[in-house]
Amino acid sequence: MAKKITVRLDEKEIKKLSKQLKKMSEKIKNAEPQILNELADIAFDEINKNYSKAEKQPAEEMDFFKNGSIDTYRVGMRGTQAIYSEFGTGTRGEAHQHPKKNDFGLNPYNSGRTIRKATTHVADKTGIPEGELYWTYKDGNGEIQYTQGVEAQKIVYDASKTVRNKINNIIRKRVKEALEEW
Repeated sequence: MAKKITVRLDEKEIKKLSKQLKKMSEKIKNAEPQILNELADIAFDEINKNYSKAEKQPAEEMDFFKNGSIDTYRVGMRGTQAIYSEFGTGTRGEAHQHPKKNDFGLNPYNSGRTIRKATTHVADKTGIPEGELYWTYKDGNGEIQYTQGVEAQKIVYDASKTVRNKINNIIRKRVKEALEEW
């Protein structure tokens, strides 16, 4: 990638070099949108892949998005259970926390409306240990289900780690391509 530039030290040659450097700078600047778009594509694909492997929430409706243009992209997921899927809920969410959960001011337990302690009757019926917290919800068939929540799935967080791991190689590749054209 190293390119040797030889120039005579006279006004005409220096002006010529200055024009060439401006062209090179423009080519690198023009690579920025490609870099951002490629990183946004990677993030979007990773979020979809991570979600496909994640434990799903009851009645979960999820939408994945990539929007923006040229210099700004937003990539993520949204839906009725998105925050719970990302950050986890209940006892299971507390036991397997999201590394950034405290950065968002979320309730430590992230759970259903009525949290109860399991009695002997509940423990025998559900397998939730006596004295542990749980809540209930109605499934799609209207039947009551018992839950202690779900582990943090870290869908977006893990996608962001993948992007951070790839960013330098993508920048190098795109800048190299821009300079090869020069």
